Amino acid sequence: MSNRIYLVITSAFSLIAASLLSFESYLKIYGKSLCSTAACEIVSRYLSISETVLITFGAGFFWIITTLFFFARRYPCKIGHLPYLVLVTALAVDGALIGFQFFTIHQNCLLCISVAITLLVISILYCLAYKSYLCLFCCVFVWIGSFASQSIMKMPAPTAAGKQMIFYQKKTQAESPQNQIIKTFIFSMECPHCLEIIATLAATDVRNDTWQFASIDTDDASLRKLSKFLQEAPKSENPFGLLKQIKVESIPTYAISKVVRESSKHTLNFLANLQISSIPVLIIDDSSGKKQIFLGTSNILQALSIQQ
Repeated sequence: MSNRIYLVITSAFSLIAASLLSFESYLKIYGKSLCSTAACEIVSRYLSISETVLITFGAGFFWIITTLFFFARRYPCKIGHLPYLVLVTALAVDGALIGFQFFTIHQNCLLCISVAITLLVISILYCLAYKSYLCLFCCVFVWIGSFASQSIMKMPAPTAAGKQMIFYQKKTQAESPQNQIIKTFIFSMECPHCLEIIATLAATDVRNDTWQFASIDTDDASLRKLSKFLQEAPKSENPFGLLKQIKVESIPTYAISKVVRESSKHTLNFLANLQISSIPVLIIDDSSGKKQIFLGTSNILQALSIQQ
């Protein structure tokens, strides 16, 4: 194929990617997505920026690179290697993102993988258009190197994330706090198994132990409920009763607490480090420093019956 045909095909791929990502960015505004897999939702929780912002940046990149391809065909002397430099930068970022998913959190977002494949195809076609095999070699190995670099990385230590994931603590009212037991409850407002634990503890005297609360919720509806809980919990004798009450309420306008939003990310980091993929989770620390972790409704309820 001629140089011109390669560039036309490259531009077509880039234009399609730009259009689809722009549509995905539009859908995100209304809480929808072209990718409905659970992995996409999980990966989005680890982003340091909004998922919508990342997708918008991706769409913007493909629109820019499409424009550069268009002018590279007409003004090759003026544009020069600019499209290649932009592609290499994007490949480095994309390789790190995909590598993080594969090696660190072991989740594979189909949307991210589709973008990665499209980016690699575009890079290969562009290099073939100019018969620059050295550039092709560099593009592929920049992506592979960035991808592989994540295999030697690991998540922050659980102890650090464990302290930061607590968004509320109800201290014991026992007379001898030095012998207290600290119980950390990790849950989601949308988890029926968590609700079963919450309902049980709502009817239980929990004043003899210190309770800590951590959530994995990232959606605004749940975060609003947790923010209301955080505001009202200090006045409650039993925070689980309050949590049960707020769970069934509709809270459309409550301001979301930054503490609640940030703590969810640390909770996910904590669970990922311990390779825990389900909730509810109960962590019991006693005064001797012994730590026990219980997973699932039946195990937690059994542990609580032993402790009380």
